Amino acid sequence: NPIIMFSGRRISRQMMENYHNLLMQNGFRMAGQYPSRENLYKMINGQCYAFSSENAYEGDPDSPTVYFLIKEPYGGFNYVKPAPKQKQSLFDLFK
Repeated sequence: NPIIMFSGRRISRQMMENYHNLLMQNGFRMAGQYPSRENLYKMINGQCYAFSSENAYEGDPDSPTVYFLIKEPYGGFNYVKPAPKQKQSLFDLFK
């Protein structure tokens, strides 16, 4: 069986998009204080696994590099954005 290699930015980016979708179908998700599709996380038995394609095209735009790591995202896996603070005025002091 011959090995078929694909190159080209369009094919490479589509394959990366397909891989992101596959990971998300298998329980990986965006998480942390700065969620992004380039960094996906999955918690298994208290251990956080990370997939990163954030710098995938730095070395070669036709050959992406991805990483699997054991780490939590900045802010933690279950980070919840705090509610915005309500503005207070001087009149609130007399209520």
